[in-house]
Amino acid sequence: MDNIDKIKKVKDRLVGFERQKRGADQMFYKLPADRETQAVVEAFLEWNVLGKRSWNFDGADRRVYRVQLWTEKIKKPLIEAITTFENREIDYFKCAMMAEFYRVILFGSSKATTVEGLKAEHILDNGIRGLGVNSHSDAWNSLLGIITRSENDKINRETVIQYCNVIQGESHAQVFLDREKFDAMVRMVKNEKLTVDSSILDLVDPVKPRRDARDYLRMILERLDKVQEDELLKADEIMATIKENFGTTDVDDEDIEDMVEKIVEFYRTAEEGKLPGKYDQDLFDEVKKYSTSTSKAIKEIVAAQKTNNALDCILAFSQDPIRKVEKLDQLLKKVVADMAKIQSELTVRKAKLGGGSNPSGSQNVFDNEKVTISECSKILARLEGTVC
Repeated sequence: MDNIDKIKKVKDRLVGFERQKRGADQMFYKLPADRETQAVVEAFLEWNVLGKRSWNFDGADRRVYRVQLWTEKIKKPLIEAITTFENREIDYFKCAMMAEFYRVILFGSSKATTVEGLKAEHILDNGIRGLGVNSHSDAWNSLLGIITRSENDKINRETVIQYCNVIQGESHAQVFLDREKFDAMVRMVKNEKLTVDSSILDLVDPVKPRRDARDYLRMILERLDKVQEDELLKADEIMATIKENFGTTDVDDEDIEDMVEKIVEFYRTAEEGKLPGKYDQDLFDEVKKYSTSTSKAIKEIVAAQKTNNALDCILAFSQDPIRKVEKLDQLLKKVVADMAKIQSELTVRKAKLGGGSNPSGSQNVFDNEKVTISECSKILARLEGTVC
């Protein structure tokens, strides 16, 4: 029914007549201009006028028989015209379902991180969402904007659901989802890895609403490589900071908590010695509180960096692991910057202590400061190679 509805949106007449000039561009299937067609038209006129839209009139049996023979004759070519184009079966619904899976993946609505993990429920249970706040790359967010532009996401979702709807009842008031058909479509697009060859998408479907569904998928597929590239670049920057400070990217929650404790000790010692560097308690608490989710996100990023194609990559990044690591990245960069300031300040203080005698004659005036410098130097030494 969805296919017929789409045809009706652009074609005023499902059938027309050969050699008919008026409205020729609105015909989807042309009937031959012969005696048989004329007899069928006359039979329907009698059905409409004599039977008042029924076959209840004299001689109706012969008319019904004629229409039945004619219907059987044209059924196959008519169905073929409706369900094929360019000598291949229509595939707009398959393209629409692939695009819908990309929507739920890119918006993070699906928790799946592999193609095999995608399920029908990820489409059925996830309605349209706004862009929201995230830490994805500009290319990723640009694609989200394109997906939702002019309510294309709503139109595509309706196509996916309506194609598998079953209408029951004389008034067509009851609509049910053919779940078996829907699940079969899900299996099909997963087996095809949510992709269609560009040469197939280049074929032009004559029905615009069907063509729109195919173009919608093409628009997504053409941008995936750029999304993958930019997302990996953004992740690489954060992972470089992680590796520089932990010495590895294999970081668990205990590693993060230990690091935070060392950093806290460093800042407290610096604060006692009135050295530069602001102690940010909220940031420390947040990093420590979410150490488990942060370490998990780091592993997700590492997995994403090892993927071989764009689809696997965006699946790995779909839960926005970069956002979950950003606070740790912020803390580490802050510490690196503050350590540089403190090292510079210690160099200046040591230089002042190293020259000339005390004018007061006391050798103990700077004892407290010497102790502070010594303690800070020890802390710096301990953190060297760990926070640097």
